[in-house]
Amino acid sequence: MKPFPIALSILLALTLISGSAKGTDIINLIPNPGAELGYDIPMEWVSTGSALWTTGGHSGLHCFGLEDSGSWTSDPILINPERFYNFSFWVKGNWTSGNIFIHLRQWSEANGTGWIDQWNFLLNSEFTEWTFVKEDNIHFASNAQSMTVAFCNDDASVGHFYMDDLHLSDVLETPWYQEMFTELLFGSGSWIGLTLIVVLLLLIGFINKYGGMVSLPIAVLLFIEYTVQGLGWHGIIVFLVGIVAILSSSYQLKSKK
Repeated sequence: MKPFPIALSILLALTLISGSAKGTDIINLIPNPGAELGYDIPMEWVSTGSALWTTGGHSGLHCFGLEDSGSWTSDPILINPERFYNFSFWVKGNWTSGNIFIHLRQWSEANGTGWIDQWNFLLNSEFTEWTFVKEDNIHFASNAQSMTVAFCNDDASVGHFYMDDLHLSDVLETPWYQEMFTELLFGSGSWIGLTLIVVLLLLIGFINKYGGMVSLPIAVLLFIEYTVQGLGWHGIIVFLVGIVAILSSSYQLKSKK
């Protein structure tokens, strides 16, 4: 086979795998987990008090912030009380007084009403650098239909705190090969996977005059998937590479006239 169909086949396979990962333990159930989507306020989140939508996050362009008292709360997330969940997030800040929490609040109704209980993550220490926090195998109440994530503090609190790249995933049995590919695309090996995708996009765009027309739509799909997974910089890079690929195709077509 020639390089173009080989590269195209591999890239299409990676794109399909990224979409087929839904339902595995790598898929993030939290809406807009890195605060990347929105205008004036992150989509699918509400805020109170001195809540900040700020730059300088752990990844991407934005993160959730609190300056003294305030809160961020996600839209309701549907859950299955018969399953276990993994929850993680990144935090950074300097807190001089009061307490700051991340709550996982359980609700008996799908629309986020009917209070049941909550999981509490107390963050009353100093995090001078971005720090990863994770809790595995969370089991919600048997009558829980939805949950919300709340990032909040005491009314008398003083300090600055930031949260980014939240992740809530359904723990399911998945085939080893699917776990391998999802880790390559969105997990610990995501930068290796991104490098492979970038090389394939450029290869398709530069070795075939029509390659950019294929590369750009695939880049857009991967940009959306990366953004949903909270990997903002990955999405931006792959989108820009798609633009470069289609510009290369445009130049090749123009030069052959």
